Amino acid sequence: MRALRWISVLPIIFFLQLNTCGQVDPEPLEPGLLTVVVEDGQGVALGEASIFIDGAEQSRTAVFELEALVAYEVSVVLEGWTFIPESQSVTLNPGQERALTFTGTAETAELNVTAVDPFGEPVEGPVLWVNGVEQGNVPGTFTLGAGLELSLSLAWDRWSFEPAETTVVLQPGTAEEIVFRGRDLERVVLIEDFKNSDCYPGCVQAEEAIEQALASLDGMVVPIAWHLFWPNGRDSLYLYNVAANRERHMFYGQFYNLPPVYADGGVVATPTDPAEITASLEPRLVLDRKVSMKLSGAWNGPDWEFTLTGKVHEDPGPGPWRAYVVIYEDVVYWNGGHPDFHGTWHGPVRHIDGEDEPPLGQALDLTAGESFIVTSSFAPNFDFPNVPPVQENLRAIAFIQHDGSQEVLDAVLENTGGP
Repeated sequence: MRALRWISVLPIIFFLQLNTCGQVDPEPLEPGLLTVVVEDGQGVALGEASIFIDGAEQSRTAVFELEALVAYEVSVVLEGWTFIPESQSVTLNPGQERALTFTGTAETAELNVTAVDPFGEPVEGPVLWVNGVEQGNVPGTFTLGAGLELSLSLAWDRWSFEPAETTVVLQPGTAEEIVFRGRDLERVVLIEDFKNSDCYPGCVQAEEAIEQALASLDGMVVPIAWHLFWPNGRDSLYLYNVAANRERHMFYGQFYNLPPVYADGGVVATPTDPAEITASLEPRLVLDRKVSMKLSGAWNGPDWEFTLTGKVHEDPGPGPWRAYVVIYEDVVYWNGGHPDFHGTWHGPVRHIDGEDEPPLGQALDLTAGESFIVTSSFAPNFDFPNVPPVQENLRAIAFIQHDGSQEVLDAVLENTGGP
């Protein structure tokens, strides 16, 4: 009996051994891919948001390889934002690709933005940009996202500002202020064109060359015209303003050499060549500003009362310096003179401060870090024969010039309207 029982057990042992040796481990499951989309209400991606999976912060990637058939809890965090939903649960099947979207709403704060000129006076019109997006004109109050790093700058066609760009982080529910101070006005370069109504062909060619040069330049260049007494001493635009025309001509000392043209006080050797005029102007447009100026004026009957204020940023060098204020007209239509002018006269001077009681202009002391102010009034001569001024064409330009070197340090432009 014992032998029989032992023999009967052998097949069972053999079967167990065979079954254990033939067992194979299961294949690992293919992971799933989870894409986490974080955006604002307009569908703009919020790339700065932090993504958490099961409470652990992940790298800034938005696509994750996750183990299949395992439940995960996903949430996102961005300071100053709330998200819908707050968190999401996800379980991926093997090889499954799925996306979760979190839509954020920014907590907000108020930012009051103002701009002032170099003298602290408010200015209107600059445009505020935040993170490269235009917001609107200042002064103004803007509702912006709180808790975010915001890059602020102002843009205006006449000014640059300090700071050029600044970064702020606003706290939710607060109201903060920032002031941008103007560093300078757009640089204005002065062209003075000396001509005569019967100067041909040189004066006509010079005027055409100036127009061509100005069309090729990106900057503010103001041409004004002085008329001289030769070759035709009956030039009405000369006789109309004899004192100013002659004294300005004597300042430069160019006798019987038409057509002299000056760029910021420097003579242009070949004024009939547009390329040479351009070459004279380009370096002046990019000079560092040593002086900021503002010209303002108002009509009081026939008198134009003006104030020129300025601040010296850098020592311009020893004087003597003078401040000149000129009223000119963009264009005058007069049928006199050589027919090749086509009855069109650009930039004739209507009046210059001091022509009634020379010398022209006013002496100026320029000291680095100091401000200056020039005030005066004059009654422009508008008695040019049969050609009254067109009010919208009247302009005023103020410029500072060295009596010795004749260099124009800087200039500023202002619309005057008419009396």
